[in-house]
Parts: sequence; structure tokens; C-alpha cells
Amino acid sequence: QHVLKGLAEKQAAEAAIKKNKPPLAPQSMAILTKGLLLALTAWALWQDASRDAEARMTLKTGLYVLVVSYVYCDYWLWMLHCFLDRKENLVSKLAEIKRLAMSFQDHHDFPATLLTENHLGEIDNLVSGVAGTGLLLGYWTSPATKLIMVGICAWGSLGSLNHFYCHATTHGYKVPALYKYGQQWGLLPTSKHHKTHHTAPFE
Repeated sequence: QHVLKGLAEKQAAEAAIKKNKPPLAPQSMAILTKGLLLALTAWALWQDASRDAEARMTLKTGLYVLVVSYVYCDYWLWMLHCFLDRKENLVSKLAEIKRLAMSFQDHHDFPATLLTENHLGEIDNLVSGVAGTGLLLGYWTSPATKLIMVGICAWGSLGSLNHFYCHATTHGYKVPALYKYGQQWGLLPTSKHHKTHHTAPFE
């Protein structure tokens, strides 16, 4: 009965959003999360500047950082979706896995509710964990390794925001130019492309 009540409430919220078209929820990252990312970035730059000139990062290093962080983030997100979209995880004995799976799979059924939430803020704990780990291990890592960890968080945040604005576009909202033209020019996944993700089967 509790599950049915929750389902009815979600259906009502979804219908209200589609009908009334409320303002988009502001997207933001927690101050602590930003601080950890800035600290890790600053350490990487200071460490690099402290090196002998011949040992410092080059444009090739920068390209390496961008490619490695992008590939890692993209692969991780793919694995995350493959895992959490599986039906058996809805009855997992691990409470956190069950909670995350329900959140992922509820989004397929009620996608418009995303527009009333701080979707970027939902990954604060994860980003803080990655940046915090980078700081804890910083004594033993290179500037490039630190920036790869920052890059993973940056790509993930971009993906989270683009996901939010894909749904906003689908529901007729105006979106920031970065996401509007990024999608139009093929630099970011489009709202049309993402809509196929909301077409069964999801596994």
C-alpha cells in the first residue's frame, strides 16, 4: 500500500509538471565540493610550477589528461547505467544499491520530475569523494594524475547538466547556449538521442 501511494504521488507530480511547466530548478554544486576540486587543481598547478622546466606539463600532457579523464568517466557512467538499470537490483540485499537502482529506474517512469531537482547537486558526494581521494593521495601523484581526477569530475558534471537540459529541451524549456548549441552541433548528446534511453527495454 505504501508503494502504491508513493507511485500515485509521483504520477501526480509528473502530470503537474507537464501541465503547469514550473521554472527549472537551479543547478549548483556544494561549496565543499567546489573547494575540494579547486584545492586539487591548485595543488597540481603549484606542483607543476615547482618542477624543473624540462619536467613540466606540455600541451601533449594536457591532451593526455583530457582524453584519459573523458574515456574513464564515459566508461564508468556506462557501467553504472548497465548495473543500476537491471531489475534484480530493485530487490538487492544491499540497501544503497537498492536505493540507487530505484532512483535510476523511477527516472525512466517519471522523467519530468528531474526538472524540479538540483540534478547536479545529486553527485556532490561522489565528486567530493573523488576530489578528496585525490588530495589524500596527492603526495604520491603527479600533476597530470591530479588533473585527471579533476577532469573525471568535470566531465561527469557536464554530463549531469547536459542530461538535465536534454529533459528541459524535450519539455519545451529554453536552455543555456552551451547546451543548446553543444547538442545542435553534435558536441553533446542530444535530447532526441537521450529520449531513446527512456524507451523500453531499459536494461
